Amino acid sequence: MISRKKTAANRRRPGARRDQNLLEVKIRSRLANSQRNRRILVWSCKVILFAMVVSGSIYGVREGLRRFFWENPEYNLAVVEINNDGQALTREMVLAATQLQVGENIFSISLAKARAALAELPQVEQVELRRTLPNKITIEMTERRPVAWLADVGVPDPAAAETSFLIDAKGSLFKPKRQLPEYLRLPVIYGVQPENFLSGDVVQVPELRSALDLIRINGETGRVLIQSIDLSKGYCMVITDGKGAKISFPLDDIDRHLDRLSAVVEGVTQDHGGMEIQTVNLMVERNIPVTFVNPVPAPEVAAPVAEKAAEKAAPSAPTASPRKASSSTKAKSTSKSTSSARNKQTSSDRSRQ
Repeated sequence: MISRKKTAANRRRPGARRDQNLLEVKIRSRLANSQRNRRILVWSCKVILFAMVVSGSIYGVREGLRRFFWENPEYNLAVVEINNDGQALTREMVLAATQLQVGENIFSISLAKARAALAELPQVEQVELRRTLPNKITIEMTERRPVAWLADVGVPDPAAAETSFLIDAKGSLFKPKRQLPEYLRLPVIYGVQPENFLSGDVVQVPELRSALDLIRINGETGRVLIQSIDLSKGYCMVITDGKGAKISFPLDDIDRHLDRLSAVVEGVTQDHGGMEIQTVNLMVERNIPVTFVNPVPAPEVAAPVAEKAAEKAAPSAPTASPRKASSSTKAKSTSKSTSSARNKQTSSDRSRQ
């Protein structure tokens, strides 16, 4: 009996231990879940607190910037200083292009946008904008310097033609915003069709580059007064100077051919002082062909007009009194009569003898 009881007790023990283990596992899982939930809650609170701190900081910074900078009247634009080395663009044109308005907040102005607007103008070569606190913006601008006109053949006045362009030494084309007096004295380049280009284009035609080099080198020495350059032949440039002479000029070696032209002009001056050059062909290396023409005489001023001008320019002489004038005329008449009588007497004496 005793052995049977022991075996029954022994049989019950594994099940009890199994139940006890299950109970311990459930207790431990509940404890782990509570600890995990507590950690999640703490982490969520920290994240929420951090987000509140960050959002509050951002709001505070924005509010501070708005009050002290964006809405502060001390930072309203009051001075726009424009330093321009040219005269083609006026102050009103620059302000209209940049859309700068006095009175707006200086921090709300996009300098990059204003600079891009000015750089799009073909007549502007370089531009820089600078903001100076509290209320000043400075614009440093460099304009393109035109050296010639580019026009169609046969256009008498390129300044009045809509298809004409101004061109600078780098070959950049642009239309003038307004006409300046110095533009009327620029040489005109023909032979390159301006209809094929737009304002702001950079022309890379070899003949045109040669013409620009000629204008640049001649401007440094001033040897020829260039009035126009015709590039229509393609293999040479035909220059018309201030006196109407036609000069056939090669496209390369500009300096050497300018020296040759100077030698030709000096030789003509020495050997044919009273003649003027009509044509010169520098395409020939030796025995340069030169034709001459008689100079056109200057129009003479009419004699009455010249006399009147001389009378106006000469100081007025004092007028003599009538009595003195009559006495002087009498004395002159008597001297003339005595001299004539003496002459008659001497002639009669000679005839008698």
